[in-house]
Amino acid sequence: SGYEEKVGVITDDAPRMSWQEAHDQGNPTTGNTWERSPLLTIAIGPYDLAPGDSIQFKMLFVGGELDRNIAMRGGIKATSLLPEAAIEDVKDNWASAIELIENDYRPLAYPPPTPGNVPRENHGNELEVDIYAEQDEGGQPTQGYIIRWTPVASDYRDPKTGIDDFVGYRVYQSIIGVEGPWDLVTEVSREEAAGLMSNGRVTLKLPSEPGIPSRFAVTTIDAEELESGRTAYTLDPLAAPRAPSNDLTKTLVVPNPFRQVSGLLDAGEEKRLEIVGIPARCTIRIYTMAGEIVQTIDHDGFGSEAWGSSTGDNNNYMLTQWATNVAPGIYLYHITSQVPGHEGETAIGKFAILK
Repeated sequence: SGYEEKVGVITDDAPRMSWQEAHDQGNPTTGNTWERSPLLTIAIGPYDLAPGDSIQFKMLFVGGELDRNIAMRGGIKATSLLPEAAIEDVKDNWASAIELIENDYRPLAYPPPTPGNVPRENHGNELEVDIYAEQDEGGQPTQGYIIRWTPVASDYRDPKTGIDDFVGYRVYQSIIGVEGPWDLVTEVSREEAAGLMSNGRVTLKLPSEPGIPSRFAVTTIDAEELESGRTAYTLDPLAAPRAPSNDLTKTLVVPNPFRQVSGLLDAGEEKRLEIVGIPARCTIRIYTMAGEIVQTIDHDGFGSEAWGSSTGDNNNYMLTQWATNVAPGIYLYHITSQVPGHEGETAIGKFAILK
């Protein structure tokens, strides 16, 4: 391979002793008896060196894991693939590292540039996602997301080949978290993207089922199927809303009964309870069966309002307006419309919270 590969033992060993034991052996550490010392032992060799001689060596730290989309979902499939899949990933990464060394640390190929930066790092050029809800020409409600990102520059050329090999974008969705699993929801070719330009950004309208908090990510791909990193993603989830309704006979609480677990996979949405079929502007009051006020929510938006969600300002489920826990039981909701022409119209319903 063009260089001598002579490696004896390389050890990156987690210590076996406690902080106190390390201190007793002469290592100036601090901590309690029950914590393990952070000292690491690293050994490389053997090498026979005469005085004044020197050597140059390369140390590779190579890791591997199961496909994150499979690992995050867990279950029998993930268990059955370990450890073989992770070992194969280590081997692939090792081969890639050797290949990179032999190429004098120059990339073997270049994916196209990313369409956005990591959120909240104050670098600008972040992925933007908004929600919408409307009615189609037949009067049927439709809702979803509006996703905006910066296009690849028209003068882009692959740094290695000098060819413009960019072909399009991939849009991913995650209903669990920023680590995935990420599901590919659509691809947008460069030609399609050119027709979606608005104010200098690609603007994609993506219809979706309502009420499922989601994060999105956008990557770029080239003609060789090389894909950019997933740096253009949204940190906080958004849920596609429902279209507002002025027919207060159709208001609902979902799920009902609420078993204090929403069934959504995102940890921040575990306590999400939603009131749907409501006017765009209204006041929602929740009472006990004895008529005691539990919570008041001022709604100004679409046709649903979440209680106990990380996607909005009312993430206070299990708390009353006095910051005490909400007990299991039967509750009443009272909705008062504030939509012009429907002011004062009301709806009353009930829902159950089970322990």
